Amino acid sequence: MPDQVVFTSITGGDRMVIVYGDSIRVVDVSGRSPVIVAKLRLEIGYPEAILQDLLLLDDRLLLIFQGGATSLPLDTAAPDIDRFAGSVNREDLRWTTVIAEIGLGDPEPRATRYLRLRGQFVDTEISEDGKLRLVTGYEQRRLPGETHPGDNYGMSAQESLQHNRELAAATPLESWMPEYRLTDGDGAVVASGMLGDCSRAYRLGEFAGPGVLSIVMLDMADAGMEPPSDVVSVMASAASVTSSPGSVFVTTSPYRYELGATDVRKVQTDDPHGDVHRYEFSEHGSPQYSASVGIAGWVGGARGARVVGDTLRLPYFWFDHPDDSHDGNEGLLVFDIADGDLKLKQRGEVLAGSSALTSVAHTSKAAVWTELRGAGEDDHAHVVDVSNPSGEVNVSKIIAIPSAWDGFTEIGDDLLLYVGDKSGPAVEVHKRTVLLLDVSNPASPRIAGQAADGFAIGHHWSAHPTDEGAVTVVPLEPCDRDNCTVAVITATADGLAQRGTVAHRNFVITSELVGDILYTITPTDMIATDLTTMEETGRLTWRTE
Repeated sequence: MPDQVVFTSITGGDRMVIVYGDSIRVVDVSGRSPVIVAKLRLEIGYPEAILQDLLLLDDRLLLIFQGGATSLPLDTAAPDIDRFAGSVNREDLRWTTVIAEIGLGDPEPRATRYLRLRGQFVDTEISEDGKLRLVTGYEQRRLPGETHPGDNYGMSAQESLQHNRELAAATPLESWMPEYRLTDGDGAVVASGMLGDCSRAYRLGEFAGPGVLSIVMLDMADAGMEPPSDVVSVMASAASVTSSPGSVFVTTSPYRYELGATDVRKVQTDDPHGDVHRYEFSEHGSPQYSASVGIAGWVGGARGARVVGDTLRLPYFWFDHPDDSHDGNEGLLVFDIADGDLKLKQRGEVLAGSSALTSVAHTSKAAVWTELRGAGEDDHAHVVDVSNPSGEVNVSKIIAIPSAWDGFTEIGDDLLLYVGDKSGPAVEVHKRTVLLLDVSNPASPRIAGQAADGFAIGHHWSAHPTDEGAVTVVPLEPCDRDNCTVAVITATADGLAQRGTVAHRNFVITSELVGDILYTITPTDMIATDLTTMEETGRLTWRTE
């Protein structure tokens, strides 16, 4: 498996787990100088796997990967992938979600279970009772026996379309469902089969694509992950999924499915509208359908959807006229979700005549949208006031920002931190700029601080929450394999202040804050820095394996 972005996590304030590629290191950070206590090489069987999430549950580490083509048998060994993939339609390739369970107890960490699920990773969370909640999406693009023009079946395009529609109608529900395979750490099969039960598969009132969204609850028994027995399936190609501790919200849009005419296409209807569906978790953790609400406009993508308090905030997109192909409108929907409800309470337009919004950040009173503008122009941040629960959503202020790609990071209920690229025709060298936005009064937001434009484009920047605000790590100069210096900036209600710098001899890829000790990490080393004095308290060096 190739090297991937580092993921780190800390539990109990005294242990850090560092994952780089297929290498796992456990570091004791209970003192002021870090100490490696264990390491492990992970093998998951898919050479293109990408780490999506990292969770710590007591003495177990859960790594969630996405990778491999789900057209392959779940037990296909890595050397067989190229041979097998070459014999199928490339459009038919799909991802596999892999959960690797690692025991961190004595004497050494070891892999205890691997769960492979057919479908793309969407979301995950650990429930209060210690269960793993996982959401995956799978889409069957080509059924056995399906014909396409050019496949030498002697059919015209119309005959092929009719054949495939009859085939799809006659195909039992089981054939659309994904599968799973659970093995122990040595590869022995513990359980396998269909992911979910047809009796708990929800078919929507309107066809919303040939996909299956699986909401899975996994028991984390002492002996290891149990087979996925508590699964709800939504028979749709979900546009977006938003989670809260007690619910999952799924958005869908209706489609006509042109199965096998000239290609596999999902054609949106002439009447753009969508639906929001709520699935709640019972006191036993089992997911159950709760409610649906229809809205005018497409909710596809729903970038920046978020549960805030007792509300669901959902960005959406619509056209003024069905024949519009590019210029649409983007807005925000606010739903009341208290006490199991799903009721639309606020809506409003954020940007008319464009679909260039890239991300949304949220506080209790505001949502901040970032918009890409044309070359040579500053991008925009649209501050949306949602503080009036019965009034319309409205944009209170538009603020010029250097680049909208990175968006804002929430560092408190009233503060948003922005680290973006300062680029364009007038800028000779691409640089980072750091802004602090105060939205405590969403009707009159203000820039509370701006750091000098002297930060380089680097492989990493981060914001670590503190009681007062956040500690930010930003590259101070262009980083390479021989040199990387990062600036340490504090962000509080009083503004931004540079505390000092930390110099490495490799790319800084991630960082963690434990108490008053900042850990900056590269592929080859880690430096611990005391934030009160900005002095180094310890260093670890390792070989990239």
